[in-house]
Amino acid sequence: MTGFCPGPVLGIGLWLALAAAPAAPPAPGNPGITVAISGSHPLQGEILELKIVDDRIKGVSGTKGGKKFFFFPAPERKGEWLALVPFDLAAPPGDYPLGVTWWTSAGREDRKEITVTLAPGQFGRSELRLPRGQVIPPKKLRARVKAERARLRELFEKVSPEIQITGRFVLPFPGFQGKSFGEERILNRVKRSRHAGTDCGAREGTTVSASNSGTVVLVRSLYYEGNTVIIDHGLGIYTLYLHLRAVAVVEGQKVERGEVIGWVGHTGRGTGSHLHFGLKILGERVDPNQLWNFSFD
Repeated sequence: MTGFCPGPVLGIGLWLALAAAPAAPPAPGNPGITVAISGSHPLQGEILELKIVDDRIKGVSGTKGGKKFFFFPAPERKGEWLALVPFDLAAPPGDYPLGVTWWTSAGREDRKEITVTLAPGQFGRSELRLPRGQVIPPKKLRARVKAERARLRELFEKVSPEIQITGRFVLPFPGFQGKSFGEERILNRVKRSRHAGTDCGAREGTTVSASNSGTVVLVRSLYYEGNTVIIDHGLGIYTLYLHLRAVAVVEGQKVERGEVIGWVGHTGRGTGSHLHFGLKILGERVDPNQLWNFSFD
């Protein structure tokens, strides 16, 4: 939101490579089938990657504290199933049971329980002075803001059934270094909600590209977010591109990774020309900087 983006970005917490990750023991009756996990002590706002590799598996499902998450087959790696498990930036710290159920070609069903311990995130704090109307909307516009909030909630509750991701996620523009995820925002001396995405300043008119393949599900000028594009990548995974000067796509359009979707601007609430890049998985606000760690090809 500030449009300030100096220096390299450090990921939140310590990312453990899957090759070195702890794996759950094989399930009884299916020797050799294990669930690899990218870490057992995530921080608020982080994503865990789960992986199962076995040619016998024909389907996998998962739950986190009773809420579903989704596995999908790696497009170019036979027998490999992946899942991204989100932990919202405000999720209560503590133990979270992860349940993984799979079905084999022989018709057998097995389940494994894994417990991970969520720790408090390491977030910053910033104070900003903005025009009063950017912090508290005029009365005549409050119904609009309320309707926009409801529309976004409704959008992120939808889980399209097929993954559309191809290969690695790419930066929205060259040199993008998003920061300030989870930051506590003090606007005009009043505490507001934590910052749910990352910001990077850029010259107005800089080309913004889709970070991965998907379907454009929202193109709209929103009160706080300005000109906004949201892309559905499937299975509850959404990327958000805010404060654009103009957009180059329409709702319902299929886009490829790296395709132009708009241009950097300073529409909506902000202090300068920048891109707010966000990520939601199953409605949970997670740090989009983690996307660069994953490979799906």
